[in-house]
Amino acid sequence: MPGSAGTKRLFAAAVCICMLIMQIPIDASPAEISFSGEQDGYFEEGQYLATSTITVRRGKTLSFAPGCVIRFKQYTGIVVEGELKCLGGTSEPVVFTSDNDRPAEDKAPAPFDWNGIKVADSEASVFFENVRIAYSTYGLDIKSPSSKINLKGVVFSENGRSGITVDDEQLGVIDNEQFSFVQPRPENEAPSVKNEPTPGPNDKKPPPKKTGWKMPVRLSLGAVGVAGLAFGVYENMQAGKYFNRSQNESLPYADNDLNKNGTAVNLRNIGYGIAIAAACGFTLTFFF
Repeated sequence: MPGSAGTKRLFAAAVCICMLIMQIPIDASPAEISFSGEQDGYFEEGQYLATSTITVRRGKTLSFAPGCVIRFKQYTGIVVEGELKCLGGTSEPVVFTSDNDRPAEDKAPAPFDWNGIKVADSEASVFFENVRIAYSTYGLDIKSPSSKINLKGVVFSENGRSGITVDDEQLGVIDNEQFSFVQPRPENEAPSVKNEPTPGPNDKKPPPKKTGWKMPVRLSLGAVGVAGLAFGVYENMQAGKYFNRSQNESLPYADNDLNKNGTAVNLRNIGYGIAIAAACGFTLTFFF
Protein backbone atom coordinates (compact mmCIF):
# COMPACT_ATOMS: atom_id res chain seq x y z
CA MET A 1 0.00 0.00 0.00
CA PRO A 2 1.32 3.48 -0.82
CA GLY A 3 0.56 4.73 2.65
CA SER A 4 2.58 1.96 4.19
CA ALA A 5 5.64 2.76 2.03
CA GLY A 6 5.48 6.43 3.02
CA THR A 7 5.31 5.48 6.69
CA LYS A 8 8.40 3.29 6.34
CA ARG A 9 10.37 6.11 4.69
CA LEU A 10 9.30 8.53 7.44
CA PHE A 11 10.37 6.04 10.11
CA ALA A 12 13.76 5.46 8.42
CA ALA A 13 14.39 9.23 8.25
CA ALA A 14 13.56 9.61 11.94
CA VAL A 15 16.01 6.82 12.83
CA CYS A 16 18.80 8.50 10.82
CA ILE A 17 18.19 11.86 12.51
CA CYS A 18 18.35 10.23 15.95
CA MET A 19 21.60 8.49 15.07
CA LEU A 20 23.12 11.83 13.91
CA ILE A 21 22.05 13.54 17.11
CA MET A 22 23.66 10.78 19.16
CA GLN A 23 26.96 11.39 17.33
CA ILE A 24 27.09 15.08 18.32
CA PRO A 25 29.36 15.50 21.38
CA ILE A 26 27.73 17.20 24.35
CA ASP A 27 29.95 19.89 25.88
CA ALA A 28 28.99 20.70 29.46
CA SER A 29 31.33 23.70 29.64
CA PRO A 30 29.80 27.15 29.00
CA ALA A 31 30.16 28.57 25.51
CA GLU A 32 32.77 31.26 24.96
CA ILE A 33 31.42 34.55 23.63
CA SER A 34 33.55 36.57 21.20
CA PHE A 35 33.41 40.36 21.28
CA SER A 36 35.42 43.32 19.97
CA GLY A 37 35.44 47.07 19.33
CA GLU A 38 33.56 49.64 21.42
CA GLN A 39 31.82 48.07 24.40
CA ASP A 40 29.80 49.11 27.44
CA GLY A 41 27.20 47.64 29.79
CA TYR A 42 27.21 44.72 32.22
CA PHE A 43 28.61 41.34 31.20
CA GLU A 44 27.17 38.37 33.09
CA GLU A 45 29.40 35.60 34.45
CA GLY A 46 30.92 33.64 31.58
CA GLN A 47 33.83 33.05 29.23
CA TYR A 48 34.68 35.86 26.79
CA LEU A 49 37.21 36.20 23.96
CA ALA A 50 38.35 39.61 22.69
CA THR A 51 39.19 39.23 19.01
CA SER A 52 40.29 42.87 18.65
CA THR A 53 41.02 45.76 21.02
CA ILE A 54 38.12 46.69 23.31
CA THR A 55 37.46 50.43 23.74
CA VAL A 56 35.39 52.02 26.51
CA ARG A 57 34.49 55.52 25.34
CA ARG A 58 34.04 58.61 27.52
CA GLY A 59 30.75 58.58 29.39
CA LYS A 60 30.41 54.79 29.01
CA THR A 61 30.84 52.07 31.67
CA LEU A 62 31.94 48.49 31.06
CA SER A 63 31.47 45.99 33.91
CA PHE A 64 32.22 42.28 34.32
CA ALA A 65 30.47 40.07 36.87
CA PRO A 66 32.37 37.94 39.41
CA GLY A 67 33.73 34.79 37.81
CA CYS A 68 34.16 36.29 34.33
CA VAL A 69 37.20 35.11 32.37
CA ILE A 70 38.18 37.45 29.55
CA ARG A 71 40.80 36.12 27.15
CA PHE A 72 42.56 38.21 24.54
CA LYS A 73 43.95 37.42 21.13
CA GLN A 74 47.49 38.58 20.33
CA TYR A 75 47.94 42.38 19.89
CA THR A 76 44.58 43.11 21.53
CA GLY A 77 43.69 44.67 24.89
CA ILE A 78 41.42 47.23 26.51
CA VAL A 79 41.63 51.01 26.07
CA VAL A 80 39.71 52.85 28.80
CA GLU A 81 38.47 56.38 28.15
CA GLY A 82 35.34 56.03 30.31
CA GLU A 83 34.89 53.64 33.24
CA LEU A 84 35.93 49.99 33.66
CA LYS A 85 34.44 48.33 36.74
CA CYS A 86 35.16 44.76 37.85
CA LEU A 87 34.14 43.68 41.35
CA GLY A 88 35.08 40.01 41.63
CA GLY A 89 34.72 37.73 44.63
CA THR A 90 37.46 36.08 46.66
CA SER A 91 36.56 32.70 45.15
CA GLU A 92 35.27 34.13 41.87
CA PRO A 93 37.77 36.73 40.64
CA VAL A 94 37.49 38.53 37.32
CA VAL A 95 40.37 37.30 35.16
CA PHE A 96 41.99 39.09 32.21
CA THR A 97 44.35 36.69 30.51
CA SER A 98 45.79 35.32 27.28
CA ASP A 99 43.89 33.34 24.68
CA ASN A 100 46.50 30.62 25.31
CA ASP A 101 45.57 30.37 28.99
CA ARG A 102 43.50 27.19 28.56
CA PRO A 103 44.80 24.38 30.81
CA ALA A 104 42.26 21.88 29.45
CA GLU A 105 43.70 22.34 25.96
CA ASP A 106 47.30 21.99 27.10
CA LYS A 107 48.32 25.40 25.72
CA ALA A 108 51.28 27.42 27.01
CA PRO A 109 50.49 31.07 27.88
CA ALA A 110 53.44 33.47 28.19
CA PRO A 111 54.18 37.15 28.89
CA PHE A 112 53.51 39.52 25.95
CA ASP A 113 50.63 37.33 24.70
CA TRP A 114 48.30 40.36 24.63
CA ASN A 115 48.69 44.11 25.11
CA GLY A 116 47.10 44.79 28.51
CA ILE A 117 44.71 47.42 29.88
CA LYS A 118 45.51 51.04 29.01
CA VAL A 119 43.83 53.89 30.91
CA ALA A 120 44.17 56.48 28.18
CA ASP A 121 42.12 59.45 29.41
CA SER A 122 42.65 61.77 32.39
CA GLU A 123 38.89 61.55 33.08
CA ALA A 124 38.87 57.73 32.96
CA SER A 125 38.03 55.55 35.97
CA VAL A 126 39.02 51.99 36.89
CA PHE A 127 37.57 50.12 39.88
CA PHE A 128 39.02 46.64 40.41
CA GLU A 129 38.42 44.29 43.32
CA ASN A 130 39.60 40.68 43.29
CA VAL A 131 40.88 40.89 39.72
CA ARG A 132 43.74 39.00 38.06
CA ILE A 133 45.71 40.33 35.06
CA ALA A 134 48.04 37.79 33.48
CA TYR A 135 50.37 37.21 30.50
CA SER A 136 50.04 40.71 29.02
CA THR A 137 52.69 43.18 27.88
CA TYR A 138 52.14 46.08 30.28
CA GLY A 139 49.44 44.89 32.69
CA LEU A 140 47.64 48.07 33.76
CA ASP A 141 49.09 51.16 32.04
CA ILE A 142 47.73 54.41 33.55
CA LYS A 143 48.71 57.31 31.30
CA SER A 144 47.53 60.20 33.51
CA PRO A 145 47.98 60.71 37.27
CA SER A 146 44.56 62.42 37.19
CA SER A 147 42.66 59.25 36.28
CA LYS A 148 40.55 57.79 39.09
CA ILE A 149 42.00 54.41 40.05
CA ASN A 150 40.84 52.16 42.90
CA LEU A 151 42.47 48.74 43.11
CA LYS A 152 41.84 46.24 45.88
CA GLY A 153 43.16 42.70 45.89
CA VAL A 154 44.43 42.86 42.30
CA VAL A 155 46.92 40.15 41.31
CA PHE A 156 49.42 40.66 38.49
CA SER A 157 50.96 37.52 37.03
CA GLU A 158 53.58 36.99 34.32
CA ASN A 159 53.18 40.35 32.61
CA GLY A 160 56.03 41.19 30.26
CA ARG A 161 57.22 44.78 30.75
CA SER A 162 55.46 45.72 33.97
CA GLY A 163 52.52 45.00 36.24
CA ILE A 164 51.29 48.57 36.62
CA THR A 165 52.64 51.95 35.49
CA VAL A 166 51.44 55.47 36.22
CA ASP A 167 52.57 58.19 33.83
CA ASP A 168 55.23 55.75 32.47
CA GLU A 169 56.61 55.14 35.98
CA GLN A 170 56.50 51.55 37.24
CA LEU A 171 55.02 50.82 40.64
CA GLY A 172 56.41 48.12 42.89
CA VAL A 173 54.32 45.02 42.18
CA ILE A 174 55.17 41.47 43.26
CA ASP A 175 53.90 38.73 40.99
CA ASN A 176 51.00 36.63 42.27
CA GLU A 177 50.51 38.77 45.38
CA GLN A 178 47.49 40.95 46.03
CA PHE A 179 48.04 44.63 45.30
CA SER A 180 45.98 47.66 46.31
CA PHE A 181 46.28 51.22 45.05
CA VAL A 182 44.23 54.44 45.10
CA GLN A 183 44.67 57.46 42.85
CA PRO A 184 44.24 60.27 43.65
CA ARG A 185 44.73 59.71 47.38
CA PRO A 186 41.98 60.77 49.80
CA GLU A 187 42.49 64.13 51.48
CA ASN A 188 42.98 62.57 54.92
CA GLU A 189 45.91 60.45 53.74
CA ALA A 190 49.51 61.58 53.60
CA PRO A 191 50.73 62.72 50.17
CA SER A 192 52.58 60.14 48.12
CA VAL A 193 55.44 62.56 47.39
CA LYS A 194 57.76 63.50 50.24
CA ASN A 195 58.19 67.20 51.00
CA GLU A 196 61.70 68.45 50.40
CA PRO A 197 63.34 70.23 53.41
CA THR A 198 63.70 73.98 53.29
CA PRO A 199 67.31 74.85 52.35
CA GLY A 200 69.35 76.55 55.06
CA PRO A 201 71.74 79.48 54.63
CA ASN A 202 74.72 77.15 54.23
CA ASP A 203 73.06 74.86 51.72
CA LYS A 204 74.15 75.03 48.15
CA LYS A 205 71.88 76.97 45.85
CA PRO A 206 70.37 75.07 42.97
CA PRO A 207 72.19 75.52 39.67
CA PRO A 208 70.85 78.33 37.49
CA LYS A 209 68.56 77.48 34.64
CA LYS A 210 70.22 76.96 31.32
CA THR A 211 69.87 80.01 29.11
CA GLY A 212 72.10 79.01 26.23
CA TRP A 213 69.33 79.70 23.73
CA LYS A 214 69.03 83.39 24.61
CA MET A 215 72.24 84.72 23.07
CA PRO A 216 71.70 83.17 19.60
CA VAL A 217 68.09 84.39 19.60
CA ARG A 218 69.13 87.90 20.62
CA LEU A 219 71.81 88.04 17.92
CA SER A 220 69.34 86.86 15.29
CA LEU A 221 66.69 89.36 16.36
CA GLY A 222 69.28 92.13 16.48
CA ALA A 223 70.43 91.38 12.94
CA VAL A 224 66.83 91.28 11.70
CA GLY A 225 66.05 94.55 13.47
CA VAL A 226 69.08 96.36 12.01
CA ALA A 227 68.31 95.04 8.53
CA GLY A 228 64.68 96.11 8.80
CA LEU A 229 65.66 99.57 10.02
CA ALA A 230 68.24 100.02 7.24
CA PHE A 231 65.70 98.91 4.64
CA GLY A 232 63.12 101.34 6.04
CA VAL A 233 65.58 104.26 5.98
CA TYR A 234 66.60 103.48 2.39
CA GLU A 235 62.98 103.28 1.20
CA ASN A 236 62.19 106.49 3.07
CA MET A 237 64.93 108.25 1.12
CA GLN A 238 63.59 106.76 -2.11
CA ALA A 239 60.09 107.93 -1.23
CA GLY A 240 61.35 111.49 -0.69
CA LYS A 241 63.21 111.46 -3.98
CA TYR A 242 60.21 110.23 -5.98
CA PHE A 243 57.90 112.69 -4.23
CA ASN A 244 60.14 115.67 -5.06
CA ARG A 245 60.37 114.57 -8.69
CA SER A 246 56.61 114.14 -8.96
CA GLN A 247 56.12 117.74 -7.81
CA ASN A 248 58.31 119.09 -10.61
CA GLU A 249 55.95 119.36 -13.57
CA SER A 250 58.81 120.18 -15.92
CA LEU A 251 60.12 116.62 -15.54
CA PRO A 252 58.57 113.84 -17.64
CA TYR A 253 56.80 110.87 -16.08
CA ALA A 254 55.62 112.83 -13.02
CA ASP A 255 52.69 110.46 -12.53
CA ASN A 256 54.99 107.45 -12.64
CA ASP A 257 57.22 108.99 -9.96
CA LEU A 258 54.16 109.51 -7.79
CA ASN A 259 53.32 105.81 -8.05
CA LYS A 260 56.88 104.90 -7.16
CA ASN A 261 56.62 107.19 -4.16
CA GLY A 262 53.60 105.23 -2.90
CA THR A 263 55.41 101.91 -3.32
CA ALA A 264 58.48 103.23 -1.49
CA VAL A 265 56.30 104.46 1.38
CA ASN A 266 54.75 100.98 1.76
CA LEU A 267 58.17 99.30 1.72
CA ARG A 268 59.43 101.83 4.26
CA ASN A 269 56.57 100.96 6.62
CA ILE A 270 57.30 97.25 6.23
CA GLY A 271 60.96 97.78 7.08
CA TYR A 272 60.14 99.84 10.15
CA GLY A 273 57.55 97.22 11.21
CA ILE A 274 60.15 94.46 11.00
CA ALA A 275 62.57 96.55 13.06
CA ILE A 276 59.92 97.21 15.75
CA ALA A 277 58.90 93.51 15.92
CA ALA A 278 62.54 92.42 16.25
CA ALA A 279 63.09 94.99 19.02
CA CYS A 280 60.03 93.66 20.91
CA GLY A 281 61.28 90.06 20.58
CA PHE A 282 64.76 91.09 21.71
CA THR A 283 63.25 92.73 24.81
CA LEU A 284 61.12 89.67 25.65
CA THR A 285 64.16 87.41 25.89
CA PHE A 286 65.11 89.21 29.12
CA PHE A 287 61.89 88.04 30.81
CA PHE A 288 62.53 84.30 30.36
